[in-house]
Amino acid sequence: MAVVDLTEIENCLEKRLNILREVLADHDFSGLPFGPINFLQQQLLHGRLRGMKFDRGYQPQGAMDYVINQQERVFLLSTRTRLAMYTLAKQRNLTARQVDWMVDNFYIHELLHFAQGMGGGNHSLLRTQGPQVLLAIDYQADAIAAVTATVLAWCKPGLYGYEAPTPKDNHWTLYVEAIKAILNQMETFTLLTRQDMDRSKIAGMPSSLERIQRIATWHYQLHRAQMFNSRRPLADFQILSQPILDFRALALVAAMKPKALTQDWPTKESEVVDSLRQIASASGIELVLDDREPLIITGVTPNGTTRFIRHTPAHNGQYADAFRGIFASDEELTTEFFTTMLDKNKWLTGDEPPSGGGGSDDMPAPPPPDLADLTGALASDLSESERLEILSRLLTPSQFPLVSFMAG
Repeated sequence: MAVVDLTEIENCLEKRLNILREVLADHDFSGLPFGPINFLQQQLLHGRLRGMKFDRGYQPQGAMDYVINQQERVFLLSTRTRLAMYTLAKQRNLTARQVDWMVDNFYIHELLHFAQGMGGGNHSLLRTQGPQVLLAIDYQADAIAAVTATVLAWCKPGLYGYEAPTPKDNHWTLYVEAIKAILNQMETFTLLTRQDMDRSKIAGMPSSLERIQRIATWHYQLHRAQMFNSRRPLADFQILSQPILDFRALALVAAMKPKALTQDWPTKESEVVDSLRQIASASGIELVLDDREPLIITGVTPNGTTRFIRHTPAHNGQYADAFRGIFASDEELTTEFFTTMLDKNKWLTGDEPPSGGGGSDDMPAPPPPDLADLTGALASDLSESERLEILSRLLTPSQFPLVSFMAG
């Protein structure tokens, strides 16, 4: 059932923070190889944020969109942020379950930002002074929030409306929902930065390089999760290892002609690059730009190392659709572009070892454990201790980890 008014969003904001704290209080996560959830548990139950609640009656002061008040232990959220969440839920016709995922992602993401030193005005001007730093911090908060929400959904399926899970529900369907929540939460902030909230108008506006990279990264991760080998544990996905997406000529254009970074980039690239060559030539500068593949991207191998691939779409329409999908936050439009790449490089989805290029990465990868049967219907017929044991296996890489979740 879709959200119908702003009051429902406020009810959800109030309810989900209480539920988050309750689930953290009801489970012993100390044995899990995932430090962040132990950190959140400590902060919300015993530390600086213990007993924190959402206060719908008060607003942050000044231009702040949210404030964590440690003294009164309340989370204050601006009306325009609540309205952006409501507008998104209405425009996308989100179900109550999808809104729950999104709100939980929002809370966990922002609580992690608080721990990363983003509070107290420390984030001021970071978007302009350190955009790549902000990109890395945002990616980590997104990734940890996805794992945390997946862990909570596994521990208490009813948390997201899985009171009667089907055989098709498993650890990977939860991961997919968590990544979709990341995209919905980012979309809230997209609406938040545009006062009229006209989504089609926003899609036609220029964007920053970092915003394009962040959205494209999570579209890539979503399609990768949807195609990932369901026998593998979640840890084999290596979500904490941030992929680097380098679109052809985009960084140069971002520096020299940022208003050219629009959803029409794939069709205007040649024209824009030629104009920049002329400008540079008039100043005695030679711009060396070749016709390399439209995307170079890094990925984690099953052997725990990082390697890159060069990707050319099957046809120009895939590239054009991908950029329209990134600017409109439409995962269907980005599907062909990324799945074409994933089909050609099955090591990115945990199906095959990488090949070519020489070196130790060409050695056969260890066979993955078969966890699909264990996690069907979210193992709802097992006891809590048995399900926690399975969760520990899901969070433990079956091969050589490049990035460890770390016990805490």
